[in-house]
Amino acid sequence: VHRLWRGTSATLIDRYWGRWLLLRDRDIPVVLFDSDAQMLAIPATVPLPPLHARALTLFSGLAPSRQSHPDNPSSQIEVYTGIPQEAAALLASKIDQPLTACHLER
Repeated sequence: VHRLWRGTSATLIDRYWGRWLLLRDRDIPVVLFDSDAQMLAIPATVPLPPLHARALTLFSGLAPSRQSHPDNPSSQIEVYTGIPQEAAALLASKIDQPLTACHLER
């Protein structure tokens, strides 16, 4: 059972969504997007909800690759390829995260 505590009240929540809600509540942007290479990255420790991860995978047909974060080599990110700008923006709005522009290695 997973609960999200806000003050003195708790709400039962899906563990995937709970992570993203916590990031949103603390204003921690973690979604990276390289518009030139059409690549989107998220921290390996904060997986997307399964339906969203599956949708991103369908753009290229490939599972996300794991690589080092461009700004922090000790952190790992999962990189989805073939993601159009519109799809990245839609995902960002669904998980309530801004897209952070960056250059991702292929």
